[in-house]
Amino acid sequence: MLFWTAYILLNLAISFIAIFFVKNNFFRVFLFFFIFSALSSFWFIEPGSSEVAPILSILILEFSITESNGFFRLLRPFILSIILGSIISLIFYFIKIRKR
Repeated sequence: MLFWTAYILLNLAISFIAIFFVKNNFFRVFLFFFIFSALSSFWFIEPGSSEVAPILSILILEFSITESNGFFRLLRPFILSIILGSIISLIFYFIKIRKR
């Protein structure tokens, strides 16, 4: 549990630092949620396993040193988390605009 707490806090810090490189408010909100959802998505280490790990680390291992257990089994939840993060960022941005 401590690992996941530290991992999520690190993802928040990386996402927060990344928005300082963008000037446009829409892109700042979008970039924050995009990076956060890409880094914080997780999936099962192996098919049939109950242990989970961040998808990016599993993808790196799949491409480099382990046998391929299926690239698409990782791609589906990864893309889903990015799409959900994008939708949340759009909702957040439009709510923020309406309050002005």
